[in-house]
Amino acid sequence: MSKSVKNKVSMTARVTRFTRAMSYYDKNPYYKTDDYIAPLLIPSRYKIVVRNDITRYIYRKRYGGSGVYEYLAARTKLIDGIFRGLPPHIRQVLIFGAGFDSRAVRFKDSLGNAAVYELDSPATQQAKIKGYRKANIGIPSNLKFIPVDFGEASLHEKLAAAGFRENTANLYILEGLISYLDPEAVDRIFSFLKAFSGKGSTAIFDCIYASVLRRENIYYGEKLCYNYAIGYGEPFKFGIEKGRIDDFLSGYGFKLVDKYDSTKFEDVYFTDEKGKKTGRVNGMHDVVIAEKT
Repeated sequence: MSKSVKNKVSMTARVTRFTRAMSYYDKNPYYKTDDYIAPLLIPSRYKIVVRNDITRYIYRKRYGGSGVYEYLAARTKLIDGIFRGLPPHIRQVLIFGAGFDSRAVRFKDSLGNAAVYELDSPATQQAKIKGYRKANIGIPSNLKFIPVDFGEASLHEKLAAAGFRENTANLYILEGLISYLDPEAVDRIFSFLKAFSGKGSTAIFDCIYASVLRRENIYYGEKLCYNYAIGYGEPFKFGIEKGRIDDFLSGYGFKLVDKYDSTKFEDVYFTDEKGKKTGRVNGMHDVVIAEKT
């Protein structure tokens, strides 16, 4: 984890928060998401910006050609849908690199008695907690915040101290995380999932293709998105070769259930009733849904 993320609020977390706030007010149904908490967590000076049709249009134009806005909206909808239909056998939910994720609040009724653990850098996590308190957002009793440095911390020790139960069926969310971690940190996380997850556990994560790290510039929006990450001080560090996700998962005791690339996201979330595409999604990612075998 970079020093900027250790000591400052993650820029990518702030961009995701702002984009979700924008998409919540978006009048276009293909772009609109349901994260009503995000607008409450952004700085006051931006609240008018996200509500205004013109400034939302300018924001979308700024990121035009990258497909990032479309990607973040579609990814949010996909994972929100999983929370809405959470199976009753899921006993714990772990959100790695939670940032300003609000699903523990927004879906508290769907979560039932499942324990929720949010893991993130101390600076980002404290900014979120402060935001919740300032906006008078109640923190559910089943939600526990665990400050970690994914590059150094022992996940098992920290989680065990917080009451984590081993070998139960869990839901793991690693949204917008592993692409920014060193390979060793990614291995540490997935080795934890392999060692302490019960059969039937589900992991959802997104990843860039390894060719992005080689600067091959194959996919729509790749160059712009790569440069954004550099500019934010949170460069991409980890990728998986396109078509090799099964190999990655099998090494950690998981099997592929479903995978969303840009084409599938466009088919599911950005295609009208006549089959016309209404948006183009950044092409350098897969969002993976996997199950512990």
